[in-house]
Amino acid sequence: MRERPDDYPIIELGVGSYVARDKSRGRIKFPILKPIGWSAKAPLLKALEGSATAEPEESESEVIKAEQEERAAKAARRGRSGGTKLEDTF
Repeated sequence: MRERPDDYPIIELGVGSYVARDKSRGRIKFPILKPIGWSAKAPLLKALEGSATAEPEESESEVIKAEQEERAAKAARRGRSGGTKLEDTF
C-alpha cells in the first residue's frame, strides 16, 4: 500500500481449514486473502460519490481482462485451476 498509494489492492477471498488439537472443537476454518492485482482509486472514489457510470472505462476492463488471463496462465503452468474458491467449500 505504501508503494502504490493511488491504487487499491484486489483480493481473492478463499478458505482454509485444519483439525484443532482439541478434538471437541473439530475442523477450524479460516479466511485466505490472496492479492491478485491493483485497481486505481480515482474511478472507485468517483463511483462512490455517484458521479461515475456503472461500467468501467474500456482501458480499465482491458487491464482487468489481461490480469485474469495472466492468472489463468500461471495456474495452468502450475498444473492447478487457480486454488480453492470460497464457493467450492460449501
